[in-house]
Amino acid sequence: MREQPRAEQQARKVPTWVWGSVALTALHLFAFLMAQAPRVRPAIAPVVTPSLRIVVQATTPAPSPSPMARTPDPTPASTATPTPGKTATPTWRINLTSAPLSTRTPAPPPHTATTVHAEPTHVPAAFEGTTLGQAVTAYNATHPHKITLHVVGQNSEGVDGQMYEDLLERQWRIMGPEDFAESITKPGWPYVVIAREETLDAISAEGWGYVLDHELVHMVAAANLAAQGLNLAELMRSPDGTFGHKARFHEVCADFYPRDAEGEHHPVARFYGAMDRMPELLRVLEEYDAEALAYQSPPDYEVLAITGKPLVDAACAWDRQAVEVVRGLYDEKRGPGAFDALFPSY
Repeated sequence: MREQPRAEQQARKVPTWVWGSVALTALHLFAFLMAQAPRVRPAIAPVVTPSLRIVVQATTPAPSPSPMARTPDPTPASTATPTPGKTATPTWRINLTSAPLSTRTPAPPPHTATTVHAEPTHVPAAFEGTTLGQAVTAYNATHPHKITLHVVGQNSEGVDGQMYEDLLERQWRIMGPEDFAESITKPGWPYVVIAREETLDAISAEGWGYVLDHELVHMVAAANLAAQGLNLAELMRSPDGTFGHKARFHEVCADFYPRDAEGEHHPVARFYGAMDRMPELLRVLEEYDAEALAYQSPPDYEVLAITGKPLVDAACAWDRQAVEVVRGLYDEKRGPGAFDALFPSY
């Protein structure tokens, strides 16, 4: 009775070789499937180092940044579409111009919005009959720059009232764009003169003509500087309100300019001592005549023929590089600080 179950158990037992065959078959199937699967490797993003790409672009000497100035590419970085997977490379251009390298300040767009005015009435009708009104009318008939007369009086308010008080304080009859920074608000600026109403007939029309020659030097300098975003009146005065050495030099230039038909000088403000200071400067610079003749201002800079020496005339037009060269040459011959002593502040 006990042997029967053992016989049935042996009959049901699976042979060992069958299990071995099944295991071997499964192993081969697993190896086959692994061989057919694609090999996947972790993607490693390439490291792109930002670089600086220089594009040399020749330009013509137009109102633009100074020679060798770096200006960014016109396409803003925020709107540029970089290639997928790459870092955008910043682009710069080096502008090359034919102008000589110098320390001049790059010129911004000419004149700010506050200096753009409609064509003014050069002489108010109420003052056409005054000797100053006649002088301005005659001057405008023979000169390319048209001067505008602004009259201020004891009833003037705002900027006009301030200019009137300034004229009274200094006991002056007239001022130009170099005297009061706020004159930039007047129509016609910088070719403007501001006169006290009670002095419009103080001298003859011929005398006023010499005064207008004097003021023209300031007007031209103011226009040159305005193209650089600068106000001549602010450069003339120190923070404490006094006028500096360059201001005295500029006034000497202005007073050395008026001449009659025979070429005789007619200074209109003897306080500046133009007929003593300018000849002294010119005598010293005679030794540097070659340098003076070789100097050239920027092509868009207006220079008046005041002394006949290009270097000095450029300095008189407030070419700041020319002013420093003149100062350096004079100091070299007369000693350190000699230029400032010749043109003292006031």
